[in-house]
Amino acid sequence: MKMKRKSIKRLSLFLVIPFISFVFGLLVFNFVVMPLLVHKGQQVEVPNLIGKSEYIAKKELNDIGLKLVLDGSRFSSEIPEGSIIEQNIQPGLIIKKGRIVRVKISRGSETITAPDLTGSTLKQAKYLIKRLGLLQGDISFAYSDYIPVDRIITQYPAGGSLINKNLPISLLVSKGKSPEFFLMTDLIGKNFELAFNSIVSENLTIGNVDFIIDNSYPPGTIVYQDPLAYEFVFPETQINFKVTRSVGYVPSDSSGKIEKEN
Repeated sequence: MKMKRKSIKRLSLFLVIPFISFVFGLLVFNFVVMPLLVHKGQQVEVPNLIGKSEYIAKKELNDIGLKLVLDGSRFSSEIPEGSIIEQNIQPGLIIKKGRIVRVKISRGSETITAPDLTGSTLKQAKYLIKRLGLLQGDISFAYSDYIPVDRIITQYPAGGSLINKNLPISLLVSKGKSPEFFLMTDLIGKNFELAFNSIVSENLTIGNVDFIIDNSYPPGTIVYQDPLAYEFVFPETQINFKVTRSVGYVPSDSSGKIEKEN
């Protein structure tokens, strides 16, 4: 009788333990594993929307269960107009489906009306360009018979035109009236010391003088000049010469710029 009771007890334990294990496993699966699986299925990774159009970004978010909402716009010189420039949830983050991703749209580069700088002094033009937050471009100089010295002759882009704010403004500045020019006198074959006075009287300056030995001309004769005869020259232009000398001849230093003797 005792042996029979023990056998029944063992059989009961054998059946109860698996049953309890099954029930426990079922509870763990239903209340722990399943919620984790379901929760994981409701999470998505936020894509990078920067540089994409509103249409493409909205479709991309809708496909993974997220929503796109426009949240304003701002200027940008890097992102084309109409493309997304900013998103409130960083790309790569894991979030629940149904969340809203707010974005800003690029308005392109900021535009401004270029100031009219013609007639202003260079200092005034530089100040105005800086005050308006614009960029300074190249500064060139040229003679002008109509625009006073140090005044702006012209500019690029032109004043009054609509420009991107990051486009540099270049200036052409007057050097004043152009000096009078005239034809260079032919001095070849003339005596250098006599020609010296003529050069000074025409408001020209003596440049380099190279004394060379050439027995086919009397000593002190000009055999080369630069600029050449009949070229246009301006006042204070330097004139360079080659002048003959004889052996032992020591020319007077009329120019003060004798370079060498051959």
